[in-house]
Amino acid sequence: MAGEERSQTFDAISVAIGYMLDGQLNEAEQYGHRAVEMATVTASVRAADRLRGLAALATPYKAHSGVAEVVARIGALATG
Repeated sequence: MAGEERSQTFDAISVAIGYMLDGQLNEAEQYGHRAVEMATVTASVRAADRLRGLAALATPYKAHSGVAEVVARIGALATG
C-alpha cells in the first residue's frame, strides 16, 4: 500500500506541474496542496525532491495567493 500511496503522490505532483505549465493556477494550487498532504503522509524523500521542483516552477507565480501558500507549505515540509 505504501508504494501505491507514493505513486499517487507523484501523480498529484505531476498534475500540479502540468497545470502550472499551462497557466491554470487555481488547479495547480488544488493539486499542489493535495500533493503536499500526500507527501506528508508518505514521508518519501523522492516526493520531497519532486515537491521542491514544483516549488521552483511555482516561484514566478507567487503573486497568486494560492500558489504562494503551496510554495510556503513545501518550504515548511522541507524544513520540518
